[in-house]
Amino acid sequence: NIPLDYPIRQFFPNKPWLAIVSGWPLLFRLRLSVVGVTYFLLPDVTISIWFFFLFYKFQEVAISAFSIARVNTQQQVMGAVLVLMAVSTWQARKHLLAVCQKTFTNPVDSVLIDDKNEPLSYRSALLGMVGGFVFMGMMAVTMGMSVWIAILFILLMWILATTAAWHVSNAGCLLVNVGFTPFSFFRMIFGGRALGVRNLILLSFDRSSIPNWSSQSLMAYSIQNFRLANIHHLPSRNMRLTQWMLLAVVLSIVITFFTTLTWIHRKGAVNLTHWIFNVGPGAMRRSVNEILNPSSPNLPGILSAGTGGIIMSGLIFMRQRFLWWPFHPLGYALGVTWAPSRLWF
Repeated sequence: NIPLDYPIRQFFPNKPWLAIVSGWPLLFRLRLSVVGVTYFLLPDVTISIWFFFLFYKFQEVAISAFSIARVNTQQQVMGAVLVLMAVSTWQARKHLLAVCQKTFTNPVDSVLIDDKNEPLSYRSALLGMVGGFVFMGMMAVTMGMSVWIAILFILLMWILATTAAWHVSNAGCLLVNVGFTPFSFFRMIFGGRALGVRNLILLSFDRSSIPNWSSQSLMAYSIQNFRLANIHHLPSRNMRLTQWMLLAVVLSIVITFFTTLTWIHRKGAVNLTHWIFNVGPGAMRRSVNEILNPSSPNLPGILSAGTGGIIMSGLIFMRQRFLWWPFHPLGYALGVTWAPSRLWF
């Protein structure tokens, strides 16, 4: 038998080194399926995930050693992801402007950009995205969320989904989860008092609504399919790839709802996998704790997020200016989460 787990917790029994094996711990676990997938990853992506996971864990050791309050590594990921999205949007500004012009002008007169080989026309994609945002915003407001929080929530949800999709389609990662949720982000920026009871309750249900996990986001694997078709010069639109994917999603929803409810009634939800079927109580406890003990804006956390943004800016600059630079910005944007702890390290 080949040993697959190499526990190291016994080597770090006391603070501050206990932080290495606490939370999302440093594990030495051999997953043969992940080893196989890793062969398809870019070397700079794999070394970056490994290096920055250690970088974050040793920061947790320092935070524990100096008893630094209201600061954690998750906040750096917040700043890093926002800067990554801002820089990416700025670099794509000419293309995005051309897409908007093509969307809102006469198709005959619009010769700025050609979308004949795209899975969807730019007009359909952009109007569909805007329509989806409006629908989600109306649904959130109807449930009781404030309009200004709903706008920020949808924007942040789009940023998280795009970041997760980039990890999958650009870097080739099997599974990733970005290391923060809108609940933790808005609580850090505004504090529980400013958010109010309704917003805190609605934001706490991140497992069912937030695509910071690539496994829970359709965007990641949709983009991956489109990218594979583009790499192999396949006519996505003529193949009706988008329509077939939509049909697969609809069938999956129907089948999954039926089988999941049947399984729950037969076995009992409390007896099934915790992180899928039993996350509701944890979400409510988090919001109730914040309602009973409302917090103020977390200035140390905001400064920590700013530090993460500065580091991400430096990583992007180095990667774009120097060919010898070994670290990929996406590795820093993952943070200390389930995926690098259980899979990639």
